[in-house]
Amino acid sequence: MDDKRAQTIQALSDFIKRQKAILSRTQTDIERLVSLKRDILARDDSEEFATNQEQVVYSGQTLSEQCAESFLLPDDIDWSVFKSCDPGPVGELAASIRSVQSQRNEPSKTQTSPLSDLQKLVKDARKTILDPVLNQLPPLSDDEESHEEYVDPEKLVKERERQKIRELKKRKINCGLTVPLRSRPVNGVFIRRDLEDESAEVDIADAPDIKEDAGAAQAMLIDEKPKRRPSKRARVEEPKQLQKPCKEITEDTVMLDTPPTPTFAPGKPKPETYKQAWSVSEQHLLERLLEEIPDGERNRWQKISKAMNGHRTPRQVASRVQKYFEKLKRFGIDINAKGDGEA
Repeated sequence: MDDKRAQTIQALSDFIKRQKAILSRTQTDIERLVSLKRDILARDDSEEFATNQEQVVYSGQTLSEQCAESFLLPDDIDWSVFKSCDPGPVGELAASIRSVQSQRNEPSKTQTSPLSDLQKLVKDARKTILDPVLNQLPPLSDDEESHEEYVDPEKLVKERERQKIRELKKRKINCGLTVPLRSRPVNGVFIRRDLEDESAEVDIADAPDIKEDAGAAQAMLIDEKPKRRPSKRARVEEPKQLQKPCKEITEDTVMLDTPPTPTFAPGKPKPETYKQAWSVSEQHLLERLLEEIPDGERNRWQKISKAMNGHRTPRQVASRVQKYFEKLKRFGIDINAKGDGEA
């Protein structure tokens, strides 16, 4: 053992000496280069400088050879002598200690300590209150899940839409009508000519009376007499312009008196508030004046305009009131006042 130790110490001493020799040689080469640089800077540019080969040669070795020599380790070292300096066992010991501590700090799934007074009270109350009720209930089947699954509301909506589509398809097959889904409305009902006429089998004795608008009834008219289907060439030559049926004006239709767009004569100057947004104070003043000057009073718009010191013309007041009533009606507020006083 002493022989190996002495041999290892001698090998390390030789390695240290070799490294010191390489260091001194490197320092000598650096000093030569510095002196050579100083001589070159001291000479004039006009003088010819003859480079001496002896000044450039360093030590007879290239840089790669010097690097290889500096990293060369001795072969006579017994590495078993340095086993006590290896930090590996210390790291393994620290890892084992950490694992033992983590297992020790992990809480137990079962209670090892005796029950406390509160736990005993809850246990006794369960026996006297809950257990008799649970015994009266039927046992749970194995198929029932202990927790409810989360159902996406979007999936439910899609499933309802699919169910509606299936019902519509069944109705198409049963009655022989083809009703396109989400298509552009047309001026009549499409009747399939490739099926038999089943109108005689329909019972209309208990058919309820349905009141429809004149425009909707006009759009759903069907010719009683069957017409011959036009040929392909005739269908191509037919004009493709289709106009939407205009709804007829009935007595129930409410006509709003929309004031005409104010037009000004070429020589007449426009008011200062032309195309100017109404302020909050003007809106509040207008609402108060509408209550003070009720509907049906003569020259209502002129009086409101005069009460506003002429900042708004009668036409602007009438237009503002009309838009105000339309907005209230859009929100579901029924306004009985027509707001069409004489201007």
